[in-house]
Amino acid sequence: MGTLNATSKPFLAMDYLLDPYHESLEVKNNCHPIELIESAIEKCLILPAKKIQAPIITTLLITQSKYSSILPLVICYGPSGSGKSNIGKLAHGLWKLDDRWLLAGKTTPTSIRNLLMEQKYGENWQLEEWSNMDEENSLLIWDDINPLILQDALLQSILKSGYSRKSANIAIAMQGGQNLYFNCFSQKITSTIHPIWTIDNLIELKRRSLILPHEYVDALSSEDKSHNRDLDHLIDLDYISFKGYSGITQLRLAEDEWYKLQQLRRSLRGKLRFAGFPLDYGKLVFDLICSSVIHGVFHTLDESINAFELFYGLQKDVLAEKSEFQLWLDRYLRNEIELQCQTLAVKEAGYPIEIKRSKLQQAIDNAIQEKEIPNSRYDLLGIMKINGWKLNGSKRNVFERHV
Repeated sequence: MGTLNATSKPFLAMDYLLDPYHESLEVKNNCHPIELIESAIEKCLILPAKKIQAPIITTLLITQSKYSSILPLVICYGPSGSGKSNIGKLAHGLWKLDDRWLLAGKTTPTSIRNLLMEQKYGENWQLEEWSNMDEENSLLIWDDINPLILQDALLQSILKSGYSRKSANIAIAMQGGQNLYFNCFSQKITSTIHPIWTIDNLIELKRRSLILPHEYVDALSSEDKSHNRDLDHLIDLDYISFKGYSGITQLRLAEDEWYKLQQLRRSLRGKLRFAGFPLDYGKLVFDLICSSVIHGVFHTLDESINAFELFYGLQKDVLAEKSEFQLWLDRYLRNEIELQCQTLAVKEAGYPIEIKRSKLQQAIDNAIQEKEIPNSRYDLLGIMKINGWKLNGSKRNVFERHV
């Protein structure tokens, strides 16, 4: 991993952006949105590894769904009172969203559908053929997500499938047997005190999310403290008014910038093969890297790739956290592999390790009965896929994996 390059816009004093004599600290209208975001991050957020996280957060806030094909789910994770809701507040103010578009806690798939469709196609989207309308930017800000809320299968699908435009088509069952269809693709910024990516039926979030860890200032290392402002000098985002700020229009792409974006995408495809992170992660942040260069967060693709490489180092540490079931499954699979590798056929001929689905399910039932793991319905197909196993093409009841 290299050294993080400086952004193309310098951090500016918040006094330049905010009127200190106005009781609501109204944002002045003569600043670029990059300057606004960078200054707000500097003055309003406490973050571990802030030098690494700050340019990634800036990129997340300026990237627009209408110019993107894949956007990771953003999970702001940390203890209560650590400021993890502030990134969503900043996005809400920057893009001048209606207050009813700030979701908190329990919500419904229908509410999310109406919110996203109105953002994309306007208030009259129900009256018109929206599939033929030009799409505007959409942003879902969802605060205080918890495991109980995510027992709803449709809400799970919105989080898991909504990261990719191609896979984000959702059907909501209505009375009378009809379905309401919509595409839930959008930028999504969530916050939670729970490591929801360790929930066994949501384990796929590990490869579809960017996790932004938050901490209390007292828990930060001395180095991290040096990059964060003292609590007494932080500006509360609740008191910043974005009224009258029109700088956000500078993020709309002109025709020549749209052409440049296509060129960046072509160049990035070749560079990702040599990046210091897995290809799956590269695909997840592909549009973010291009957006960071086209809007001037970084000067070049190489600078941006380097920044996302550093951030991936943080991701690996956070994603290492596992649930009780995943720890149990690791032990079970490791034991099965060791037993089968003792046979000459597997060792010498390179045959795959095979585990019958019925045998695995029986082992899970026994572990639940012995209270080794929580009593829950586990998505075996999804969990085994994440662990590198797949169903045999001819033996549909057998998982296999080459070792």
